[in-house]
Amino acid sequence: MKKVLSLVLILLICSFWAAFLNNPVVKAEPKTIVVPDDYPTIADAVGNASPGDTVFVRKGNYAGGIALNKPITLKGEDAESTIIVGGTTLEELSPALTFVKNTNSEKPTSTKCSFAKADTATQLDLQTASLKSQLVNVIPPFTFGVYINSSDVTISGFTIMGGTRAILGNGDRLQINENILGFCILGGSDIIVANNTRIGLQISGFHNLIVGNVGSLILVSSNSTVFDNSLNTFDLENAYSNIIVNNTLSGANMGLWIGSSITSAPKKCSYNLFAGNKIENCGLWGILMGEGSYNVFFGNIVENTGVGIGHDGYGLALGGTHLVAENNLFLRNIFVNNSKNFGTNWAVEGANSFDDGKEGNYWDDYLTMYPNASEVGESGTGDTPYLLVDMNVDNHPLLNQPNVSDKVPTLPEPWSSLLSSPDAPSIPEGPLIPEFPSWTPTLLILIVLAVAVAIYKRKLPKTDNSAIILGD
Repeated sequence: MKKVLSLVLILLICSFWAAFLNNPVVKAEPKTIVVPDDYPTIADAVGNASPGDTVFVRKGNYAGGIALNKPITLKGEDAESTIIVGGTTLEELSPALTFVKNTNSEKPTSTKCSFAKADTATQLDLQTASLKSQLVNVIPPFTFGVYINSSDVTISGFTIMGGTRAILGNGDRLQINENILGFCILGGSDIIVANNTRIGLQISGFHNLIVGNVGSLILVSSNSTVFDNSLNTFDLENAYSNIIVNNTLSGANMGLWIGSSITSAPKKCSYNLFAGNKIENCGLWGILMGEGSYNVFFGNIVENTGVGIGHDGYGLALGGTHLVAENNLFLRNIFVNNSKNFGTNWAVEGANSFDDGKEGNYWDDYLTMYPNASEVGESGTGDTPYLLVDMNVDNHPLLNQPNVSDKVPTLPEPWSSLLSSPDAPSIPEGPLIPEFPSWTPTLLILIVLAVAVAIYKRKLPKTDNSAIILGD
């Protein structure tokens, strides 16, 4: 009988020990550290913080060159008056030039966009190329106000203008919200960059959300959402399967640049949706669809390109030197008051679609170019095709500006099988901070163990000494 009870007790302890291993218990609840109350500098506070802690920084000027190597929240009291000044090169930080592994990057899945043609191998190649591109951007003497080398880091409520770059961040589930920032380089998955101003952002990875920001953007990300930003320029490089809706682009020489031709290496962008964006007051191009396929442009407004600058500006251009844009769809877009609605300074090689067989786009110079055109029945479309360039023709140009929205209608093949109408994106509720196990399961385990031991002791025979004998 004693052996049986001993065996039961041992099995019970082993079971609970396995439960502990599978559900590790955090030894301390997350705490808030206040700067300068608890520590005089942000770096000191971060160094003494534990994973899950919040470092709250009161108004004032603080030294840059801060390394965040653990999952914490860094929160400023007020973005306009909580300022991080200056920076440090990565060689001066420890570790120097090491990047955390993005855990979600190994098996990308589409949760924000229904495009499915950007295969995993291609996306991982792009992720690697993007990381190499980031390394090029961090060669000294570039300095950084904040360096993030951890997942699950949140930064909000700061002005970070010191250093050559404001933030260099690599990790999953980063949140950069409600700051005033200089140029930032971020890489990882499930990153949220929201409601920042004066930001220059380069972001790579998968499933990222960029919403409500004011500044400029270089997107090297896939399966991400870019929503409701006010940008002066927007450059996509090797960006696949993204949803880009309801943004305003204004004031730059190039508004929306897709498949950048800055270097000789091809930077194709495919399976992206551009819907409900307003692109205005650009110098050279409103939209330059440089290189890529199966992108959809629906309900965008392009206006005032090249106006008042002394030379032509093009609302839309296709391809580029040694670049091919083909099999892209342009539908129900509005081109008005541009120096030229379409034009290039190079030969266009690819063929693209500008209607769905029933309706196309609105070109404000249509009746000027084709004065004898008339309406087809009551369709609201003209009977004369609008020729952009060889192999690129709008066969059903609209006679009146359409009502545009961020919803994509039923599309013709092959786009209908690649894309479904997305809901308007929104910021996920609540901070993405790791949830630590509750103490309740631990207390229950201890109580069960105590009861089991007490029962076992009561069943043991009394002996002349205090030793507990587990055998016969």
